[in-house]
Amino acid sequence: MAATVSVLSGNRIAFRNFQVTGGLLPELGRAALTAVFERPIRLRNIPDGLRLRSVTMTESGLRARLSGESVTLRSDDGARSGSA
Repeated sequence: MAATVSVLSGNRIAFRNFQVTGGLLPELGRAALTAVFERPIRLRNIPDGLRLRSVTMTESGLRARLSGESVTLRSDDGARSGSA
């Protein structure tokens, strides 16, 4: 899939001009993708004080750049204890 991704206010991203690059997509699949990408997506779990500045698509996924002031980062307790 190829698409244009842009940053919107409120730490949201929007995908535009998406197209399937690996072959033909049945109409049902196209309708499902349109439904998924027609609304902006709010990124969750971004610490208070951080603001999404840019997003670019790479071969391995999305790369995001954020900026902020007075940001407190905390570790995930589950990750520390090894629990799932």
